[in-house]
Amino acid sequence: MRNGAALFYYVRSFLRLKKIEWKIFKWLHVTKVILLSAHSKNQI
Repeated sequence: MRNGAALFYYVRSFLRLKKIEWKIFKWLHVTKVILLSAHSKNQI
């Protein structure tokens, strides 16, 4: 029973970590798109 609680806690913390990673990844992607679009406008 104790192992089950530990596993549940681990999974929950892992999912929270993934959520933060996803936010960072999304933010980086948005920044990259903005930079690329600004760069292509400068070239034209």
